[in-house]
Amino acid sequence: MYRYSRHPMMLGFLFILWCSPEMNVTRFTLALLFTVYIFEGILHEEGGLIEEFGDKYREYRKEIGLFFTFK
Repeated sequence: MYRYSRHPMMLGFLFILWCSPEMNVTRFTLALLFTVYIFEGILHEEGGLIEEFGDKYREYRKEIGLFFTFK
């Protein structure tokens, strides 16, 4: 999985949130807020990974997309 997406679990969670068959105002608000929360978490997580792994992780980021990698 990590060969094609740096955050496959977050991608799956976003898919579940946004693919609701009935998107009312409450579900839309929940999906929107969780999406912001996920992106904030990804920013903090990747910052820590760069600190821990340095250039190796920077190279990995260049090769693998945040959610999708099209090769």
